[in-house]
Amino acid sequence: NTITMPPKTSKFGGERKRAPSGKPAGSGKPAGNGKRPSKPSGGEPTKKKIPTNHKEQRELRLHRKSESDPHFELVQTLKKLWEQARMKRLTTQERAPLIKKMMDESSTKLHDVIFKHDSARVVQCLIRYSTTAQRQQLFDELKGHIVELCMTKYSRHIVPKMLQYGTKDQRAYIISQFEGHVRKLIRQRVASQVIATAYVDYANAKQRNMLLAEFYGPQFKALTGGDPDMTVFDVVEAKPTHKPFILRHMKETITPMMEKGLCTHHIVHRALAEYLQLASDEGIKEMIDLVKELVVEMLHTRDGAKVGMLALKLSDKKDRKVLVRSFKPYVEKICMEEYGHMVVLAALDVVDDTVLLTKSILNEMKASAFTLAQDTYGRKVLLYLTAHRNSKYFFPHALAALEALDDNPNSVKPMDKRRQELVHSCSAMLLQLVTEHADELCREGQEGLLVLEILKHAEGDKTSAMKAVVEAAIAQEDPLFDHPSGHRLLKKLCERPEDMPASEVPDFARALAESIERENKIETMMTTNRGAFVLVAMLEADPKKKATSALRAEVSSCLPALSDEVRKLAGIQLLTKTL
Repeated sequence: NTITMPPKTSKFGGERKRAPSGKPAGSGKPAGNGKRPSKPSGGEPTKKKIPTNHKEQRELRLHRKSESDPHFELVQTLKKLWEQARMKRLTTQERAPLIKKMMDESSTKLHDVIFKHDSARVVQCLIRYSTTAQRQQLFDELKGHIVELCMTKYSRHIVPKMLQYGTKDQRAYIISQFEGHVRKLIRQRVASQVIATAYVDYANAKQRNMLLAEFYGPQFKALTGGDPDMTVFDVVEAKPTHKPFILRHMKETITPMMEKGLCTHHIVHRALAEYLQLASDEGIKEMIDLVKELVVEMLHTRDGAKVGMLALKLSDKKDRKVLVRSFKPYVEKICMEEYGHMVVLAALDVVDDTVLLTKSILNEMKASAFTLAQDTYGRKVLLYLTAHRNSKYFFPHALAALEALDDNPNSVKPMDKRRQELVHSCSAMLLQLVTEHADELCREGQEGLLVLEILKHAEGDKTSAMKAVVEAAIAQEDPLFDHPSGHRLLKKLCERPEDMPASEVPDFARALAESIERENKIETMMTTNRGAFVLVAMLEADPKKKATSALRAEVSSCLPALSDEVRKLAGIQLLTKTL
């Protein structure tokens, strides 16, 4: 069976006629020879000159630029002068005429050319090398365009230069121009860097509060009563009814920035830390969900580290897992940062999953343990694993910040049990560190204290680590017993714990005494003041005088042979008294 389609009709109702080829009539090529009529011309067409070499190409490019840019000649003149003025080998007297000529050429025209790449460099050079009067002239010409300069890719570099080389009044004026524009500028990737530089390097406390005030909403300034020293915590405490309004504006400002990944600036970290301290549980959870993968990018600042510690304290088990895993690729760098290392300590204190901590943090520290031991802040992380919150190694404010994390509701495991599990996990790494680098570590005061805490608190077989320290103590060249820091460490290692029975002797003191006798080092040690003090420490470690009886006998036999000059040493006199 076939289906017969109705004939197509035209828009006028009749049947459409088709040409023999099957196409609608009138839809083919025009009648005639098929060629379109040529356009009438007034003469012969002009031929474009095609450049044949690089010189002609450059000339053509410059010609086109000069036609499209009315300030092209000015920029070219300034660039030629800039190429000479920026050379560091020039003296101030040689550079002064060039700067003056550039100032004369660009006077009243800076705003027209300042937004371009090359001319922005010229203005930066002028600000750097000009005199105070010339800088004032530049400032007067540009001061009405500060916000506009911050928002352009190339001209934004000019504002930090003005802040760096400007006077105190000029800096205050520039920072005051940001008022009312902070929320807009901080969300833009280019302008946010200028705001961050002004906030960190040049703003005083009052100016910082002024910049931060825009995070709290338009009514915050009225709530402070014009007091620039009043913080958001003071306002919330004095007028708690306005707290929801302030938190809503903070969230509206911070959320778009976190979504864009603009989380590296100090001012953002400050606002975020304040929000986490003021918000409700629901608001905190929403914000942590937003920033938990970005916290690792904030740990280089004081407030950023505070955000990391608060996030670890206030987040649940699932979010803590995401936070700790985000640290894994950067553990060495975080441990060696002034503020970042505190976040690692906080993770060791609040995260109950010690297996996760071992995999994500401790195992990553293994390859760089010696580097961490030599670094001021990396060493604190290793000390925290062994000595924990010992006030000898940590400042009171650091201990207070860590103790503030103890009352978090999301940690269930007791602190002692968590610490015991972590010590068990890291002991092999720490003992291996001492075994491989005993000589280098024991010669530095702070690093030597790390060796002391490792040998005191680490679990497992300490024989190899002690042997490495003993070998360094009686080395043939530059032995530790005569080293300024090394001999003090040896004395501390020989000390008896308070709870040790009188019949026992510290393992290190016993091992050191046996090695000294075996290598015949007693006579050599008695000729130095420091060596004598080490001998006294070993003898005092054995109150029963049994384990060190042979050492005592040999020291007594060597005393008569000492010269009068050596006998006057404080160490020898104490050694004689001890015997």
